[in-house]
Amino acid sequence: MCQRHQHMLPNGERAGFFIGDGAGVGKGRQIAGILLDGMARNRRKHVWFSVSTDLYHDAKRDLRDIGCHANIIDGCVELDKETRVLGLAKTHQEGVLFCTYSTLVSRGKQNGGGKTRLRQLLDWCGPDFEGCLIFDESHKAKNYQEGSDTSSKVGVAVSELQRLLPKARVVYCSATGVSDIDTMAFMTRLGLWGDGTNFPAFADFARAIGENGLGAIEMLAMEMKVAGVYVSRELGYGNADFETLEVKLTTSQTACFNAAATLWEDLRVGLERVCEYIPPKRNLWATFWGTHQRFFKQLCLSMKLPMVIENAKAALEQGFAVVIGLQTTGEASLESFVARQKGNRLAGFMSLTREIATAFVVNHWPTQEPLPGGDVAESPMAVKARNVFLRRIAALELPNSPLDELVDSLGGHRAVAEMTGRSHRIIDDGHGKVVQSRSSEIAGLEALNVRERDSFMQGDKLVAIISDAASTGISLHAGLRVNNQRRRLHITVELPWSAEKAVQQLGRTHRTSQVGTKKRITGHLGRLGHPMTLCDVVHPCWLSGTLLSGALAWRVGSAPYCKSAQRLPSSSSLCVLSHCFTLCLCFLASGCEAIGATVPACDDRAGG
Repeated sequence: MCQRHQHMLPNGERAGFFIGDGAGVGKGRQIAGILLDGMARNRRKHVWFSVSTDLYHDAKRDLRDIGCHANIIDGCVELDKETRVLGLAKTHQEGVLFCTYSTLVSRGKQNGGGKTRLRQLLDWCGPDFEGCLIFDESHKAKNYQEGSDTSSKVGVAVSELQRLLPKARVVYCSATGVSDIDTMAFMTRLGLWGDGTNFPAFADFARAIGENGLGAIEMLAMEMKVAGVYVSRELGYGNADFETLEVKLTTSQTACFNAAATLWEDLRVGLERVCEYIPPKRNLWATFWGTHQRFFKQLCLSMKLPMVIENAKAALEQGFAVVIGLQTTGEASLESFVARQKGNRLAGFMSLTREIATAFVVNHWPTQEPLPGGDVAESPMAVKARNVFLRRIAALELPNSPLDELVDSLGGHRAVAEMTGRSHRIIDDGHGKVVQSRSSEIAGLEALNVRERDSFMQGDKLVAIISDAASTGISLHAGLRVNNQRRRLHITVELPWSAEKAVQQLGRTHRTSQVGTKKRITGHLGRLGHPMTLCDVVHPCWLSGTLLSGALAWRVGSAPYCKSAQRLPSSSSLCVLSHCFTLCLCFLASGCEAIGATVPACDDRAGG
């Protein structure tokens, strides 16, 4: 890496390096070593970007563990303390500035609005900055297209920072940095396109790689490793266990699903009839089908809960510590539900599926009928139809909110560490259900999640529930330095829509310096599962494995590189997708050259 940073690209910028090690390998400790080396070479200023302020404590621990006692500045808010007379405090004039990507695209608080954080960073670094720019979890900047208005603010800011600090020593660091070639656009310091290369712009590079399939991607990975641009290593899963469970629906669950399907079909027909004489709102049908998808996704998730709770309780009795991964917390629906209640005391838990359906009918059902002259008035027929559907939704027997149901069934908030992004929750205080603010006892949700993580790692709580908000960077494994050294059971209840998030969540419980391996369970509902979600996750996992290994030996067949829209599963493949997902993740973390697996047979007559 040091040799790579001595090299200058033809455009005058210093070459960068990409650490693509898998989740849990120890990228934070490697970053600490890079920064310590820089400090030893009298480069006194460095910037470390990450996804959450929660990870400041982990960054500080990594630096201190290797003997680096440089000043660590916690966020750009410290730079707001600069004054015109005294300037910036001496303790903040040098050191390691730890900053989040969300902070990078915000503004300071000085002078009634202040400079942008980007400008503050540039002023702090100075024009001849040669320190390190560490882009930890760099996949957060992936949505970038040069010159496009659709680029994310983070991607634009990261690219601009690299351009304005040409001598900076850039390090990209992510376990899921390249699940798609298009996500590499912000990695300008790798020197793969631009001046002195065969590709004038990133678009030319992406087109050439995409047109030549997985073989070109594998050759790219090998070339980058040989050239000293890229490194990727993975933890082995030698003693880990993987299991996929199919949830058998009960008679009542089947009846609930059928009733919900009938409701949504009637809702569609009724909406079509209303739209014949009332012009619909813009994108009404896109909203309808999006809400339809979210409703049934949550319904399927709720139907998995009896199996999840049963397995979690059994694992606790067997001496495991349980980690449950999901994506949806339903905070927006909870706020709407609470707003309609009289007082803080509730009759029971909220049904997330009911709130999703109710919100659609209330907010999107057309009722304003146009009148001659351009005026509008409420149509009595449309209002009556809307009220009929609201009564039908209220009468449906629908399951409770999955997150609240899990917490309550596994011992309540005193026994379950909840690491999510929601600000309120419904608890049972012994006298009934009541809404509670999660951050009432401590400042900020991020600090609360840190405390919840510590409670789990010290063994005060033996069950942890993590959502997307806590699926990157944190450690929940049976580490050598924590009290809770029980073997972990990681249950994936809800798959994310992207492979990056799936791999990141997998890495929370399998990391370096652990005393034991884990057992992982993925639950699905057979034909009522999430085939499109699985399909969107499995293929990028294969692609990531291609980049990690740079070898064709483990791949089955020679399917060309393609976009997600071209990867829709056939009816005969749905039964093996969940199994393939487990195998893909197992391989990604195995570091093996080849993998052999038996895929269960599929019976089309049984519907997969």
